[in-house]
Amino acid sequence: MEKSPPAAATFVPNKEPQSAPDTKTNASSSTPGKDTTEPPLSKNQMKKRRRFEKTQAIKKRKKEQSREVRRAKAKEEGRDLDAERALQLQNEKEGKGWKKREERWKEIMQIAGIDNSFRVCFDCSFEDQMTWKETNSLGLQLRYTYAVNRRSTMPVYIDVCGME
Repeated sequence: MEKSPPAAATFVPNKEPQSAPDTKTNASSSTPGKDTTEPPLSKNQMKKRRRFEKTQAIKKRKKEQSREVRRAKAKEEGRDLDAERALQLQNEKEGKGWKKREERWKEIMQIAGIDNSFRVCFDCSFEDQMTWKETNSLGLQLRYTYAVNRRSTMPVYIDVCGME
């Protein structure tokens, strides 16, 4: 005797199987422009996101308040902020700030007698043995050293060798 399959399991080609509502399509309809493959956020992630957005809003509000305070202070002093901004942009285009810094640096070099000072050499030939994080930290340290040396009253020559 042959058993026939139960009637509930028969295949109907025109109907799709019913399942739970798709969370991906619901999420995409509420947020246009987002990727539809993004899974829904957990409660913890939602809390973290809300907290982050709240702190960002607070930062933005404080920044705007400090701008308003600076504007009010400038008005009290009788300064024209639009004229100052225009002058600043003009000087930036002409490179006056850069020229001024270079002149100041040359004066400091002459006063310090840089030709008679010693040299500092950073050997970075071991860079290939460092992790990405260590390499990044090294770059930050070199930039910090260079900046401090530029501000110093007695600067030294800084050489960096072995960089790839």
